[in-house]
Amino acid sequence: MAPKTPIETDILTPAEAALFLRLPECWLKEAVRSRSRLKLPFLKFGKYVRFSRHQLLAWQEQQGQVAQKAQRKAGAR
Repeated sequence: MAPKTPIETDILTPAEAALFLRLPECWLKEAVRSRSRLKLPFLKFGKYVRFSRHQLLAWQEQQGQVAQKAQRKAGAR
């Protein structure tokens, strides 16, 4: 069996999570640092921040649902 590439593992570094979500790494770090209202899920191992690929997928889906609700609400006005 071939070794897994970092992006195939469940636990991602900020750089890997940024690639996975196609977002700037600085945006992810700021979302973690500021505890933004986006509630980006992350894990903390001492001073190290990591991200669960499965939790990021669920969060991404939730963000899409929130955006759809906002669009419907704006269209109802």
